[in-house]
Amino acid sequence: MTMQDDRKILIEERNEVAPSKDLPTTITEKINGVITKRKLLGFCDISGDLLGDTYIICQNDGKKVCPTCAVVHNNRKICVECFKKERPLSKREYKILFVLSNEIRNARMICTLTKVPRPDYERTIRSLVASRYIERRFFSQPQINDVGMEILSLYGFYSTDGDIQALRKEMERLDGLQ
Repeated sequence: MTMQDDRKILIEERNEVAPSKDLPTTITEKINGVITKRKLLGFCDISGDLLGDTYIICQNDGKKVCPTCAVVHNNRKICVECFKKERPLSKREYKILFVLSNEIRNARMICTLTKVPRPDYERTIRSLVASRYIERRFFSQPQINDVGMEILSLYGFYSTDGDIQALRKEMERLDGLQ
């Protein structure tokens, strides 16, 4: 705030939260002889993090999101929530894809690493085959394909979850033993 000798306010500055889906901006207006500068701060509509200069507008639902909460899929920038609706992948499926991407194909080893019971593992494998993320011919061991690798990379937001980090550490430990 800047004041004259008679203590009259000349400029007032305020920080305010931009309404959901509104973009961060600065509004300057003169009200009753006082110049008011309002800075509307933007927050990610998914994580709630303060948006800086870099943010993405989801091309599906118009949410403003930070780069962490967005993916580029089919040449479109969309939020992770819309992406999950378009290409669903459970965390269990992600874990199994992750292990398969590291060329571990033995069912017992995959169940041990992912802590997925064998019946659930079999159901998950069938789901991944149906989604065309992996291939399995007859009774052969499953193998991740290019589509599965792409989905795995697009679902990178799972990688910060504690159980995924623990899985990664266990696989690194096993790799160090070989």
